Amino acid sequence: MTSAASRDGYGSALLELASDDRVVVLEADLGKSTKSCLFRAEYPERSFSMGIAEQNMMLVAAGMASTGKIPFASTFAIFTERGFEQVRNGIARPNLVVHLCGSHGGIHTGTDGSSAQSIEDLAIYRTLPNMTVMHPCDDVSTKSLTKSLVNHQRPSYTRTARNKTKRIYTEEQAASLEIGKFSIIREGSDVAILACGVMVAEAIEAAETLANEGVNATVVDVHTLKPFDHECL
Repeated sequence: MTSAASRDGYGSALLELASDDRVVVLEADLGKSTKSCLFRAEYPERSFSMGIAEQNMMLVAAGMASTGKIPFASTFAIFTERGFEQVRNGIARPNLVVHLCGSHGGIHTGTDGSSAQSIEDLAIYRTLPNMTVMHPCDDVSTKSLTKSLVNHQRPSYTRTARNKTKRIYTEEQAASLEIGKFSIIREGSDVAILACGVMVAEAIEAAETLANEGVNATVVDVHTLKPFDHECL
């Protein structure tokens, strides 16, 4: 099975969104890691390197959004937390359409050490008004959902991963994903396993193990944590 990192899908999506002149990309000294560097290489005049100044990046992005631009701003997930106050008061509360991407989220990236492992990001961004929160499971779903953000009229936060994971979706399947709508990957009648991000592949593996024991499990990809798809449940 093909494997890739979800951050690669984010970078690919930015390139495809470049045809929209409103799209601008901001990075905080980590474009190579978040893959926003792909956009910068092709469209340097619409790329803005803010240095190690995440708080400033958030408010610059907010200012751009207020003029009609569609900013995509990225850094490590843990460093977005440094600018949480700016996201809260400068982006979320005034409902300015800024799309944040936090790479290397969760404990999946063990080699960077515990201080770089953001385990709070999905929870804290869900508390903010107007904010959409996503954690796609593979590169193609990340690409599709990121591309959908260009028409999304609310600010958003997307967590991506550094390490490669199994590709769950085909390009065609990923194209049908909708922000705010869970995706049922496997139908079952006994139990349901809900997962997001890198845990979706683990959930599928668990369902296969359960099937060998006579338990038929549904697997749901909760790629959007806010808004939460209560109807699917």
